Amino acid sequence: MKKFLLLFLLIMVVVCFSTAFAVNPPTIARNFKTNFDRDYPDIQFKIIRIQNTLPSSSTAYDVSEAGNGSVKAYISYGYDSETEETYPILVIGASGGISTPSNSTELFMGFPCEEIQGWQYLNTSQTTIMTSMFEGCTNL
Repeated sequence: MKKFLLLFLLIMVVVCFSTAFAVNPPTIARNFKTNFDRDYPDIQFKIIRIQNTLPSSSTAYDVSEAGNGSVKAYISYGYDSETEETYPILVIGASGGISTPSNSTELFMGFPCEEIQGWQYLNTSQTTIMTSMFEGCTNL
């Protein structure tokens, strides 16, 4: 019985410490689209790609909530061999993935993308408001 209780206490301590010291990935700014709307007002992203590494592109925008470069985004291009056309891809990344803000209202609103890749790198555990988060993403 003592061994069982000691094992139980040890497990509880480990769980408590791991929960207390869990680190969420950096948070993307709720208004991150501002740079893209300003610099590329007519761009129609076909794909949004979320990655768990910080983009190293020299053209990447800082889209972190903290304004410290911990989340970056840039435009990449894919090629459709059927139509022989290129299409824009919005790449968003941070080391360890990306957290969404607690209020993610309209976060991805208006992106007419057909696909979001890398859902597993998007942490929404602290998000409590998702009103219109994907409104206007009519092709998903």
